Amino acid sequence: MAVQFALVFPGQGSQYVGMGQALADASPAAAAVFAAADEALGEPISKLCFEGPEEQLNLTVNSQPAIVTTSIAYLAALEQRLGSLPTPAFYAGHSMGQYSAMVAAGVISLADGVRLVRERGRQMQASATDGSMAAVIGLPDDRLAELESAGQALGVFTIANRNSPGQIVVSGERAAVEGAAEKARELGAKRAIVLPVSVAAHSPLMGRAADAMRDVLARVDFADPLAPLLANADARPLTTGEACRTELVEHLTRAHVRRGRQPFRRGRPGQGPDRPGQAHRPRSRRLRHRRPVGPRSPRPARLPRPQRHIRSNLVAMGIRRPDFSRRVAVTGLGIISPIGQDKDTVWDNLVNGRSGLKKITRWDPSPYEAQVSGEVNDFDGTQWMDFKAIRRTDRNVVFGVAAAKQALADSGLEITDDNRDDIGILFGSGGGGPYLLMENLQKWENSGARTVSPFFIANMLPDTASGQIAIETGIRGSNMCIVTACSTGTHNIGEAAEGIRRGDFIAALAGATENPLHEMVHIGFSNMRGMGLPRPGEPLETVSRPFDKTRNGFVLGEGSGALVLEDLEFAKARGAKVYAEVVGFGSAADAWDLIQPVEKGDGARRAMLQALERHGVPADEIDLVNPHGTSTPLGDLREAQAIWSVFGDHTPAVAISATKSMTGHLMGAAGAVEGVFTVLSVYNQTAPATLNYRDEDPEINLNVVHGTARPMEIRYAMSDNIGLGGHNGAVIFKRYDGD
Repeated sequence: MAVQFALVFPGQGSQYVGMGQALADASPAAAAVFAAADEALGEPISKLCFEGPEEQLNLTVNSQPAIVTTSIAYLAALEQRLGSLPTPAFYAGHSMGQYSAMVAAGVISLADGVRLVRERGRQMQASATDGSMAAVIGLPDDRLAELESAGQALGVFTIANRNSPGQIVVSGERAAVEGAAEKARELGAKRAIVLPVSVAAHSPLMGRAADAMRDVLARVDFADPLAPLLANADARPLTTGEACRTELVEHLTRAHVRRGRQPFRRGRPGQGPDRPGQAHRPRSRRLRHRRPVGPRSPRPARLPRPQRHIRSNLVAMGIRRPDFSRRVAVTGLGIISPIGQDKDTVWDNLVNGRSGLKKITRWDPSPYEAQVSGEVNDFDGTQWMDFKAIRRTDRNVVFGVAAAKQALADSGLEITDDNRDDIGILFGSGGGGPYLLMENLQKWENSGARTVSPFFIANMLPDTASGQIAIETGIRGSNMCIVTACSTGTHNIGEAAEGIRRGDFIAALAGATENPLHEMVHIGFSNMRGMGLPRPGEPLETVSRPFDKTRNGFVLGEGSGALVLEDLEFAKARGAKVYAEVVGFGSAADAWDLIQPVEKGDGARRAMLQALERHGVPADEIDLVNPHGTSTPLGDLREAQAIWSVFGDHTPAVAISATKSMTGHLMGAAGAVEGVFTVLSVYNQTAPATLNYRDEDPEINLNVVHGTARPMEIRYAMSDNIGLGGHNGAVIFKRYDGD
């Protein structure tokens, strides 16, 4: 059976600095699109896409050609990857995305497309009288009339778009739009977001722009589309070039929403009001270059036809095609930690509240006030690696290999010649190998340069573990090491999941490893005043007490966590056990300070929101958060502020399991180890307790699980981390119900 699909293109507001840069670097076809757009406009729109500045990119005259160019670049890259692309059932574009759709459908050329939206942007900007737009999410349909009346009482205002059930866009004068956004919240909308646009599209304010564009469009050749193109207002199929030309004029002022509920039009391809009773004539997908806008505009060079690039049977099956609705399963877990060296032991200790924090044994801690760490003791690396390889490398690498091999074995995923190129590794380390560096420094100082190991540089880097894991497992797909200090593990897991959705690989080993328990590292953090102490008269292991009013600092720990992630359909096809699904990932920077988190935890807040919004997880369905929770006075407060900001009234219902109270802070490996903890919590429907929590902090006031583990329903759980340098990350796991 032939696969049915459609091509739908975004409108203004989807732009961001950096868009398309990685794509152009990776795809010659995409790079050619950006080059052709630069030539057509006579200026480097690609540089504005890649580098900004943001305030210039957000101007309508720039954002619209930037979005068309990037959209067509993605389509060109997709065609290059697949070798060819069948004709879709239909094309559609949101607002100015109609221009992208028409370029893709062969109605106009790329050169005409970018020049037309540039002119459209100029005319819209000239027509703007302090206009604005806002997205309103979750407002019941029966309150729309009240919202419209409230907006119109403040100035020119209209409901411009109904994007989907429960989501509309409003447009008009800025004061009216901003007032309506506030009114929407009062009427019960979940969110009302003023958009980063400088004009009021699809409102009466655009009348002059529509008249001007009618004249401009009359000078451009329009061909019939390859397949029907859906009109914005009512989804009627446009099957002639003239109908497409008319659509581009009318949609500037026409609100794309009808009063009441409108059924989606399901006419046969090629039939519609503009061509009644006639079958649509399919054409070749080759884009035709048409007469440019303006007499002195050069004719653009024809883009090269994409070459077939199918490398394996997995690609031929379609598994590698980008699909951002693709579900990602967790099928394997591996862990080396202060509370156990396999997932079963770790879970038993987690739910029974057994701490892994003890007095330091690696070196004499007596000169220092802080004397506790989370050590991995009785670890036998020769179970996982050759003895000679262990001697050459750092302990963190052996931890990583051990956790990765455990996760692979747990998943049952056998690495073979047929799949090794289609499996990825994303495995990081915050600091690499401090022991190896210091040992070789001492050799040089004590015995001279000839005693320094020729292997130490290659074995001390943060990416050594990811490289060694590939050597040990034979995995030859994409191999990356994301390093973001204490968020390293979280970012590697999240990017692995998104890589599966992008089609970079069908499965991935994701995680991180760390061995920071060196005396010099301890001294550095002690001098930073970051290390914690137990309450007076209490045992050493009570030193880590996240969110407790008496918290005074963190404890270092070591170890590694690894997860096998897979395309859910691939996992189901091979009968794999599924622990959970990865359904959200967010990342954001503080841009504030290398050590202290930004005020109100704004970076963590934005990372959590991005994780929720990326794949549409409702905030009020999060049942558990495994937080960064390091037990520092300011860090815990800032994180609690972020949690309250994200979850609002739902915050008291969110269980908080701060597991660093048992393991200490594993730095770069924290997010990976806590990712394993969170998956096990979802799988076992139990929230582990936060040890040593006794005195509630009224400034924090979170629902901290303490005393004993809490059996509970966990539909969605979030793991978040905050890294030195202002790196924030969050990953969301969902209970897998077998569907």
